[in-house]
Amino acid sequence: ATMLQFSVCDTGKETPPSHIESVFEPFRQVEIGDTRQHGGTGLGLTICRKLAEMMGGELRVESSMEPGKCGSSFIFTYPYRPGRSLATQDEDPTRPPLLSQDSSRKIITGKVLVAEDDTVSRKLAHRMLTRFGYEVILAQDGEEAVSLYESSDDIALILMDVQMPKLDGLSATKKIRAMEQGNASDPIPILALSAGAMKGDKERGIDSGMTDYLTKPLNFKAVLNSIEKYAGCAQLPSQ
Repeated sequence: ATMLQFSVCDTGKETPPSHIESVFEPFRQVEIGDTRQHGGTGLGLTICRKLAEMMGGELRVESSMEPGKCGSSFIFTYPYRPGRSLATQDEDPTRPPLLSQDSSRKIITGKVLVAEDDTVSRKLAHRMLTRFGYEVILAQDGEEAVSLYESSDDIALILMDVQMPKLDGLSATKKIRAMEQGNASDPIPILALSAGAMKGDKERGIDSGMTDYLTKPLNFKAVLNSIEKYAGCAQLPSQ
């Protein structure tokens, strides 16, 4: 296969040679102060490298300390067979699939609501879940998630990002649980999606009413197993 190579030049400050590999580690940034100055949790490059490897390529970084040159270059490679569209690359038998398509896996009755404010993460979750036969609806913040839950009667499970604008995942979960109590309805499985892996994060999620807690970067095999575990036998109204 032909290897396509893409290079993105970062005109910001350079990455010191001693930090080249550490920038790909979860929850790591070049300097501690970056978290306050630039935001983020230090997961972006970790997720990008995982995606590159899942597609059969790689992601690496090269850095120059010379004045006037690009600070850091991020190089991404992708195996491509000429004459075939990129859309059909998932069917390439010579490359390992993103996930094993297990025909014995249960497909729940009802939809999966994904509440995620990050556009890329939302699209990735949608692609993965629909690929495995799930019907997915998307919300980009907690308010929209609550509204979609309230207006739908065929949602079997919710994947809820914890940190979202307008209404965070914990508050959205509390609102949904309050609605269930008011309607005397069974609690819907709500799985937290969070980059927070510190002590107490999971407890706060469970205390808000969440069913379980999944940490980012997401392991989609674990996500699928959790969906099957908590909603595989869900009984919902016929569509």
